[in-house]
Amino acid sequence: MLSPYFFMVRAKIAPEREAAFNEWYNTDHLVKVGSQPGVVSAKRYRLTGGGDEYNYAAVYEFEDEEAMNRLLASEFLQQMIREYDGAFGAHSQRIRSSWKQIHPDPAATR
Repeated sequence: MLSPYFFMVRAKIAPEREAAFNEWYNTDHLVKVGSQPGVVSAKRYRLTGGGDEYNYAAVYEFEDEEAMNRLLASEFLQQMIREYDGAFGAHSQRIRSSWKQIHPDPAATR
């Protein structure tokens, strides 16, 4: 079950960079982000249907909204973005978004 707060990055990557992209995400990036304070989990997904042009997603779950906002405003995240841009920016497109559960009310289910 997802945490009530998560950050999602959806990406599409050029086929010639896909192997390096997956290697970096799986062995470097997710490990670094997953070890940050307040991060509950860091997972990746590959699109299996639906026709979306963004065929990869990374989902980062947080303990609470404060932890999510802290990471989103951090120099750490800016460094991760610079690493990504340096290695894959010219070969990919991505969309970043943060989410908060609205129903059922997470406070009512605790």
